[in-house]
Amino acid sequence: MSQKYPHPFSKVAKDFRRFRKDLPEVVSNIALNDFVHNFKRQGYVNQNGVFIPWKGTKKKARRTLGRKSKGILIRSGRLMRSMRTAARYNEARVVSNLPYAKAHNEGVSETVKVRSYKRNRYGKKEEKYKTRSGRSRTKVVNVKKGSGVVKQHNRRMKLDRRPFMITSKTILKETEKHVFNELDKIWNKL
Repeated sequence: MSQKYPHPFSKVAKDFRRFRKDLPEVVSNIALNDFVHNFKRQGYVNQNGVFIPWKGTKKKARRTLGRKSKGILIRSGRLMRSMRTAARYNEARVVSNLPYAKAHNEGVSETVKVRSYKRNRYGKKEEKYKTRSGRSRTKVVNVKKGSGVVKQHNRRMKLDRRPFMITSKTILKETEKHVFNELDKIWNKL
């Protein structure tokens, strides 16, 4: 009569399945952290480990409407905050629901249709007021003077390519490190 052979891999099969199931989510989080870091360093690291700054990162380009901005693609931070992990069983993904995320990441040069909209006109007006002590003062305020309608038209849109969602050497190294550490933990249980 034959005996059942105690297979050594049956001890680690459950741990390996759990590792395999969690891996895409972990890799997605590693990638998301690197993509957010790209906004802070105003560029990206390619797969060779070389840092490539985005176009327009000079001091003059950082000024926006008379005040210093937070960076090239950071005005409100909405694009950076819109990125989410969306891992599936066989793939690690980071997605953004903003329509202009793809245009900034890949660059664009095309004609777009601008819908009709209303534009307000403003002017300055002096206004007199009294202080608590009874003195008369004058202040200048902006007042709406009228409005007009801008007709629908086409506009040539050109955005430079500023990749923030790109596979970098950092992502690859951290993923490899995580995989080897987890596999070592699993195999050391034998």
